[in-house]
Amino acid sequence: LRKLRTQLNQQVRAFRAAIAASFPAGTAVSDPRGGYLLWVTLPREVDAMQLQAAAAERGIIIAPGPVFAAGNRYKHHLRLNCGFPWSDRIAGALRTLGQLATRLASEHRRQAPRSGQKGGM
Repeated sequence: LRKLRTQLNQQVRAFRAAIAASFPAGTAVSDPRGGYLLWVTLPREVDAMQLQAAAAERGIIIAPGPVFAAGNRYKHHLRLNCGFPWSDRIAGALRTLGQLATRLASEHRRQAPRSGQKGGM
């Protein structure tokens, strides 16, 4: 059991480091005490359901926050499972996920009306 806890702790640290390196500025990650599930809080510009759909198109399965609550809560959250052994495949998936989140944030910023501008007709 001690060995498993040590391994899961290492995997959680690897996930957290990869998220910090790849996800957009403003992303926050939980620091579980003894668990292997991470909650990722994305910048407000990133909708977790849109990110989940884009990730699924690339074969990456994530759990968007809204599936864990009624209503529109956790719209900018993900839950990631760190229970699988760290691998190049997981590292690549997290890099891709970070790129997708960054792209969604950028697209949202480009579409948002600038201060002082009025919306369309």
